[in-house]
Amino acid sequence: RLVKQDRRSQPSHKHITSSPPFTISTTSNLAMGTGDSGMVLPETKIDLIDHEEHEDDDFLLHIKSPQVKPCRNSSLDGQKFSLSPAAANGQEAQGEHRALSRKFMSMTNLHMEDEDEETAPAAAKAETTKHQDLEGKHHTLDHTVGTVTPMSSLKRTQSELAMAVESDDEDEAEHEEHLTSKMGEELLVVFDMDRTMVGDLVALSDRDNIETNVDWTWWPEGRHHGLNSDEIVPFLKRGMLRPGLISMIEYLREIGATIVVYTHSERAWASKVCAAMEEVAGFKFIYRLFSRQDCKDGHPEFAARKSLQFVCDELAKDSGKSWVTVSRTIMFDDDGNVLGAGDQCRLIRVPTYDYWEPCKWDAVVNEGVLSKNSAECVDIVTRSVVEWGIAPPSFGKEDRTEHDVTADRKWEEAKQRKESIKLSYNKVAKLDRLWFTVKESIASLSELDDDTLEELPARLRKSLGQTAKPMMLRRA
Repeated sequence: RLVKQDRRSQPSHKHITSSPPFTISTTSNLAMGTGDSGMVLPETKIDLIDHEEHEDDDFLLHIKSPQVKPCRNSSLDGQKFSLSPAAANGQEAQGEHRALSRKFMSMTNLHMEDEDEETAPAAAKAETTKHQDLEGKHHTLDHTVGTVTPMSSLKRTQSELAMAVESDDEDEAEHEEHLTSKMGEELLVVFDMDRTMVGDLVALSDRDNIETNVDWTWWPEGRHHGLNSDEIVPFLKRGMLRPGLISMIEYLREIGATIVVYTHSERAWASKVCAAMEEVAGFKFIYRLFSRQDCKDGHPEFAARKSLQFVCDELAKDSGKSWVTVSRTIMFDDDGNVLGAGDQCRLIRVPTYDYWEPCKWDAVVNEGVLSKNSAECVDIVTRSVVEWGIAPPSFGKEDRTEHDVTADRKWEEAKQRKESIKLSYNKVAKLDRLWFTVKESIASLSELDDDTLEELPARLRKSLGQTAKPMMLRRA
């Protein structure tokens, strides 16, 4: 059984295609007006010195990346593995192979074939039957107010005085409670995760994907499978966490807003990233996590990839959340087409956050580990890393031809160029002011009544259009 884990992927026929891991383009993501009836964000371009198009790049740009990923399945029955969406959904592939995929893909250059749209609902429905949403426990605190109880032994005049004092205290308590009530207690804020709260986590996801979703026959003793949240934290602290996010979260908690994360990433991976974000923040702030099975993959009836109405209906079932409605919700996402027409007015499209760092996929799964595992394990890993473009074309071959040597050399040269360019963008990414601008815009409001909430998304879009410009416009 192979589980899809790509953030923005859709299943396809036999081999999934996606943008190469080193393609650098955010033209569609940064065109802030796309799919949004609000303001169009201005764009700026940064021309990088010595960034020229090379013919060798074509080799890398045509490397295809799978969109579905494997999961543990003890009943291998000696079958070989390939990268097919059918296998990823627990079905038999048309050939003799099964396949892996990414947990999520870049939001840029989504190359989808016509067949993807036709097969996606059926494949997603099959996958949904294998998953159940994890329901978290939520607790609320009741405000307590002390009152003065009159003493029955008092004389009449004293009793009247005591009753008057009690009445004054009650009025004061009600006034104090009114003053301390938080203006955002009935505000739901929905955050997309990838490229909105955090940067480009594909490299980390690839390593976690390989280590956790292959049915290894041998694994190093004492070594856990995949990355844990503690290993993700250093990446976030170095810049993977979008600047100003913690300040924004602290403000939302201060005004009493409810915060949820709605990502197209697979739940197991998204849970690790969310735990790492909370560890960096130093406090819990995510009320609920909605992941891939809560997207169109698990609900073919959705008009678009995500549904705010679905999120609100789920949250309204919780105690104390009956107030949750779409009209009291705002959503931040770098994909302007992520919501259907009914929810679109509540979406604030944000510039893509492109901070990136490398992460070696073979830090644990090296030649020594592969040599001690079955041929099926080696086959699925080899096919996956080559198709993802994170290993040279001849990876896994015992005898390399002259053509293989040439292809590997071109791959390595293109890889180094792309990584150098992507790393150079990090300096600009750290100047991002998105969340500071959003916080200032909301903080300028004196209240969040129904009329203010109705206008809030448009107000935020206008603020971002004036001050929080996209930091770059990458070229492929």
